[in-house]
Amino acid sequence: MGPTARKAEKATTRTSIPGNKGFTLVELLVVLIIIGIMSAIAYPSVSRGIRAFKDAQDKQKVVLFVKRALLAARMDGKSRLIEIDPKTNELTCGNLRLNPFHGDEKLTSLLINGDEVDTIPIAPFSFFEVGIRFKDRTLTVNLYDGKVDDKYDE
Repeated sequence: MGPTARKAEKATTRTSIPGNKGFTLVELLVVLIIIGIMSAIAYPSVSRGIRAFKDAQDKQKVVLFVKRALLAARMDGKSRLIEIDPKTNELTCGNLRLNPFHGDEKLTSLLINGDEVDTIPIAPFSFFEVGIRFKDRTLTVNLYDGKVDDKYDE
């Protein structure tokens, strides 16, 4: 048996050589298929988690915006108005502007104690609830204690 025959024999029996540390193509494909199946199973819960995180950020931004408007009113003793800018869909209050909403979630109206209004007056010592109405939910901020209520339509 010549040297070329030995090389040919080694090439065909590579996976059976002791100490071989490589992976076969079939093993790699099986691992990739398993990873793909696990990703397909995990994707919906991960996307729900991301959406919930973004919603929580949006709520926090609205609460901070309302609190900043209330603080500005208290600092100089003058009332402020929170309005929806119809062109940009932003909340505005003087020079404060906020557009924290992701995706297709659009503001539809402002609320004071559940009643729809065009503007929300923020007095230096306001103790009422202000709300923001979206297409499918209402976000309410209690100006007295800063609590937030986020209700989705049923």
